[in-house]
Amino acid sequence: MLRPIRDHVQRHHQPQADDLARAIDHYGELARTLAPTVGWPGGAEASRRLAGERANLETMIQQGFGSSEPEPSIRAAFAMSQFMRYSALGSVGLLEAARETAAGLSDRSLEAKALFHLGQLLRLSDTVAARAYFERAEDLFEHLGNEVDWANCIVYLGEMALARSELDQAQTYHEQALTLFKQTGDL
Repeated sequence: MLRPIRDHVQRHHQPQADDLARAIDHYGELARTLAPTVGWPGGAEASRRLAGERANLETMIQQGFGSSEPEPSIRAAFAMSQFMRYSALGSVGLLEAARETAAGLSDRSLEAKALFHLGQLLRLSDTVAARAYFERAEDLFEHLGNEVDWANCIVYLGEMALARSELDQAQTYHEQALTLFKQTGDL
């Protein structure tokens, strides 16, 4: 739906609660199904479809953050981060809102995943913010005992240190990540 039409409908024709819930579910499922395929074989078609529905997807996912069960919408926002990274379309605000919603639920695992996705999304455009997101995610994953995601954060921090020519720091990060991956058997 075009933005002027969508905005008019939102202002003047509020949906019934069950209709809104179905729309949130539909767009959330669309994001969770198609977005992870972007960047993989068959992902070009998914990317085209998501690009055409981007505004509706973001609007409905954000609506879902305010629902009684926001977790599926939070996970839809995580899925959309893959589309955003490959297409350069979308709003970082969607992931920040997902992080805030997860924090409001006191779900540290979802909050850490949101921070990780924010770091991934920003690592090439805003390295200072990306580094801060990865560091916060790293702390949460460590506290939660999620060694695989903790190690993945460390890998990104190592890659960012390498890009800054901080070779000793990059090596330290990568050795730490390697140790964690070996401990989990995820190597």
